[in-house]
Amino acid sequence: MMKKFWQSVKANCGVLIVLSFLTTFLFKDFIFMGKLPIPSDTIVGAYFPWRDEIWMGREAGFPIKNFTIRDVVRQLYPWRLLAINQIKEGQVPLWNPYNFTGVPHLANVFTAAFYPFNLLFFLFSFPFAWSLYVAIQPILTGLAFYLFLKNLKLSKISATLGSIVFAFFSFLMIRLEFGMVGHTALWLPLALLAINKLAEKKSFRWWLAGTLFLFFSLLAGYLQVTIYSFAVFCLYAFYRSLLRKDFKRAANYFFCSGFFWQ
Repeated sequence: MMKKFWQSVKANCGVLIVLSFLTTFLFKDFIFMGKLPIPSDTIVGAYFPWRDEIWMGREAGFPIKNFTIRDVVRQLYPWRLLAINQIKEGQVPLWNPYNFTGVPHLANVFTAAFYPFNLLFFLFSFPFAWSLYVAIQPILTGLAFYLFLKNLKLSKISATLGSIVFAFFSFLMIRLEFGMVGHTALWLPLALLAINKLAEKKSFRWWLAGTLFLFFSLLAGYLQVTIYSFAVFCLYAFYRSLLRKDFKRAANYFFCSGFFWQ
């Protein structure tokens, strides 16, 4: 089995090389200059007392073009840091004492406290782990989509081009520094792959895998994309059920997709 696995890796390593090259170019400032992919410039451009300072000779203040990106430095980064530190201290991250008089922390889906790739934060310093966590998004999403497309019997070139488009599509790119959109989206192609495998042959292993893929999408911390992914998952399962003329199962999937309620 391991021999077959490594043969498959060797045969498809081209897509990994392409995705790694493009990601290296995208994050060249982090990889070669040590700059962190976090929009910390918004701190000095949007918040006092730093707004009153002169930065880089700009007496009128440091310009901000995307105010939404401030969520990273004022919410997402601190929330994840708090959750990871609490877990390292042997605590369940139930409470955030730093917002107002305290707010539930684990109930905040954006903390992504139990996401599997949080392992990075236990292996490296938090700033470096966060940067790596952000930087691997295009590679992971591209590889996941490549596996799905290859399962559809597409050629290597077609699957590689498809993986590049999915890995670097605009919705992900403009939110790349959020560190969660890509991690939430990457599980959808794998869940669709599980549907294909189940359509070929019923298997508890692939049923469990599909369930875990959707669960990991939920743990990744961007609930909107998780909901979209679940809807697409159900509609794709609906389509595959129709192909098998399993109309009862198809109706169940369509009902679960949410489009029935529109």
